[in-house]
Amino acid sequence: GHGEADDGSPHVPVQARFAYLPLPTIEPRGEGRGNVIGAIRRVMISAFALQQSDRIGWARRTLSGQELIEERAGDDRSVAILSLLPQSDSVVRRYINSAATWSTVTPVVLPGYDDPAHYRRLVAALVARADTLVGDVLSSHRSWPSDPVALAAFGRLAVQSATSLARRFDQDGGPAVLAGLAAHAGRPLNAPLTGGLALFLAVLAHHVGWPLAAGGTSTVTSALLTRLADLGVEVETGTTIRSLDDLAAWGPPRWVFLDVTPRQFADLAGSRLRPRQRRAYAHYRYGPGVHKVDWVLSGPVPWLSQVCRAAPTVHLGGDFRSVARTLSEVAAGRHPVRPSCIVVQPSVIDPSRAPAGRHVLWATCPVPHGSTCDVTDRVEDELEQVAPGFRDLVVARASTTAAASETSNPNHVGGDINGGAATLGHALVGPRPRFDPYRTPLPGVWLCSSSVPPGGGAHGMSGWLAAQSALGAQAARASKNGRSARRGTSERNILP
Repeated sequence: GHGEADDGSPHVPVQARFAYLPLPTIEPRGEGRGNVIGAIRRVMISAFALQQSDRIGWARRTLSGQELIEERAGDDRSVAILSLLPQSDSVVRRYINSAATWSTVTPVVLPGYDDPAHYRRLVAALVARADTLVGDVLSSHRSWPSDPVALAAFGRLAVQSATSLARRFDQDGGPAVLAGLAAHAGRPLNAPLTGGLALFLAVLAHHVGWPLAAGGTSTVTSALLTRLADLGVEVETGTTIRSLDDLAAWGPPRWVFLDVTPRQFADLAGSRLRPRQRRAYAHYRYGPGVHKVDWVLSGPVPWLSQVCRAAPTVHLGGDFRSVARTLSEVAAGRHPVRPSCIVVQPSVIDPSRAPAGRHVLWATCPVPHGSTCDVTDRVEDELEQVAPGFRDLVVARASTTAAASETSNPNHVGGDINGGAATLGHALVGPRPRFDPYRTPLPGVWLCSSSVPPGGGAHGMSGWLAAQSALGAQAARASKNGRSARRGTSERNILP
């Protein structure tokens, strides 16, 4: 369907596009000697969209029984007859199983898989420059980027909504995946920046993947604690700090880094902030809440899709319109009957996450800010639709409403786990307009949470950038003090 005409006439695009995949025979070399790739005796025909399944049926019927002709000068002879093979064919099964295994390497299906030309224009060029692009996007945006061309190309797309970017695709698959990626923002898909987040997550998936910590997230914490101990740092937990004055128990602090949202900072600072400053932090805008469900299962999730059985991360929400409708309902303060979920099944690639014979699974879905509604049944209904028999595998479950999330972690205001609404202002400026968003009006006090640039996400860059800000301020003071000292010495030298 993609060949140009031999007579030079204009190319006429076809509506049905197929991929013809030659499948070499996998032949055993002998006992203990592995396999060898043999002759091509099978061809798999694949369509680029589910809507073209009827075209696949047409191709099956049309090609079945046809002869393959070897075209040679004066000798056009039949060399083979095409016949249909069942999917149970041993060689076909080897390739299908291998494809399912490969999906664990890149556990998300990326936008454009059904629309290659648009995909290349949107993502491939960004992936090629991801080494510099990722660092520039996850920066404080207060210095010249290392790759301004790549950042400008990304920025032109990043400010758009997911709805706007979805119009670039001709098929339904790309927009559906784009919607799942953009849903991480928890905002309506027609909101600015939602397209940028989706593209950035796609670039990361291509560039480094979406890694899971082996053994659980606690292993990351343990590694950090080990490193701090090597540096002679003492860590104390289990103490509630209700005011910055409470820190005096450990002596006057040189620097204070607060991994809290602006509302908690306003409470901690109290009267140290001027009324106008306090209002700016106290009225910070938060995003929707998140409902989370954790399960222990007696077996793997029985997904109807073979690919989902091997993917650590699954976006569950239907097509683009379905996800968009769900997020719009949440923004309007309603609980969707059919929620869109982010489902993570780490034990499919990390057996250490669960005891032998068990699997762990968790899912999150957006709900209105501060919701006390338990939507576990709705989430399980959605899972049961795409994985029949799921409920029969549940050994135990734990549900956390948005309101309960804030109770256990005051930083999750209203159940917002991102530390604030995913807006352009929050991503670039932070809680209030300042050239340095990490420095607070209080001397020696910095914010290092996901409420400051570059915002929420599993990157840790907010803390790193806050530390760089503090070190920069220290260097500036040292330089200023050095100039003052030299000026004073010079003045003393000229005195009689």
